[in-house]
Amino acid sequence: MYAKIFRQIYDGTLAHNWQALITFQQLLILSDRHGEVDMTLTAIQRITNIPMDILEIGIAQLSAPDPQSRSKTNGGCRIVSLDVARDWGWRIVNKEYYNQLQSKEDKKEKDRIRMAKKRSEIKIVANSRKESQAVADVAYVDVDVDKDKDTTLSGNPDLISGVIDFLNLTLGTNYKKTTKATKVLILARSKEGFTLEDFKIVIIKKYHEWYEDTKMKKFLRPETLFGTKFESYLNQTDIEPPKDPRSEYANMSFKETK
Repeated sequence: MYAKIFRQIYDGTLAHNWQALITFQQLLILSDRHGEVDMTLTAIQRITNIPMDILEIGIAQLSAPDPQSRSKTNGGCRIVSLDVARDWGWRIVNKEYYNQLQSKEDKKEKDRIRMAKKRSEIKIVANSRKESQAVADVAYVDVDVDKDKDTTLSGNPDLISGVIDFLNLTLGTNYKKTTKATKVLILARSKEGFTLEDFKIVIIKKYHEWYEDTKMKKFLRPETLFGTKFESYLNQTDIEPPKDPRSEYANMSFKETK
């Protein structure tokens, strides 16, 4: 058997009578759902091991009217006799009130647990969506140059050579300067006004951001780096670019380049 003891029991007039307080706590535990303790004082003493003289004082105080009690029922008495013809057996006057308090506390705790679980689930979903969106963002490539027209591949061979050389040196890869799709992307960005230095900055930024990320490392490739998100990568503010990007910066951290 158990009963929940509420904090307010220590704030009222009952707290000034420690014998009554201890006795009342035991009656709360021993009572049934109706608040009845159909036991003799001797039985209560045997179960609780509280000295008989303390229980007697406690019962007397709990049975007495208390004008300062929060409850005015029965003149503020905490307990009343189950049968006036006998000197044992009591009913806790406000047991229903304590039951309601416990129900409210239980509901509040269940609501707290439910909300915490819901917030955790929302956070997991949000993180999953964020990760999926990040992958989708870099995976999406919108090549806005007609790959089938040879005219799009003319002009600025030095830019193509410089970009591919720097990319291979930084990533340790072996991309070909003659690959049509790669040349298309580089020339498309060049027509938008981006320079070799811009390409170097993007390569270095994304290298330092993605290289040690197993999920993102695979996107260190021309179709991702030089696609339509090129400008957003270039202007990314959470990674500071080197002041003078050169190939020897490829394996250094940005802090080391300052």
